[in-house]
Amino acid sequence: EIIERAKQLAQCDAALDPFPIKALFLDKSAMYITEAIAEHAEKGVLIPPGKYSTFIRDGVESNGTTRNMASPALAGLVLEFFYTGPSALASLFPEVFAQEVPRSVVCLAATALRAAIDEYTITGVRQDRPFKYNTYSKVYTQFVGMQAKIDANSKHAALTQKLRIHWATTGR
Repeated sequence: EIIERAKQLAQCDAALDPFPIKALFLDKSAMYITEAIAEHAEKGVLIPPGKYSTFIRDGVESNGTTRNMASPALAGLVLEFFYTGPSALASLFPEVFAQEVPRSVVCLAATALRAAIDEYTITGVRQDRPFKYNTYSKVYTQFVGMQAKIDANSKHAALTQKLRIHWATTGR
């Protein structure tokens, strides 16, 4: 629900400015998610435990296939952090990032999004929580395992690889 609401907020902005500057749109993606979480918290709706991996999906394809690791928030975070600016890792290590976003980077970005969502899960109001290895290494490992399951299915593997290639070429 939160991702769907964030998409609605993004679409409202897109109606006002159909050709936004890429960097501005990416900056706003986190704002859309934060606003959607805050709206849900005001209604008393908190993110239920065990529903964390749904935030990295983006609906289903026309044939019913789940769009795993396809969230606009995930894409925005990957592009903004790893591909934007002269000190971005993609600029510093083009041999690693030029053709395709590495799976480990997608899993790390998903872990960072989970950490951001966790700041709201206890009370529904943002509370700073440390992004520590001993807490989030387990989450990262779960995303790596999820990616391995995706890679084991040729249809899902092809869809996520296509996304990673698209993100890498968009980020250049």
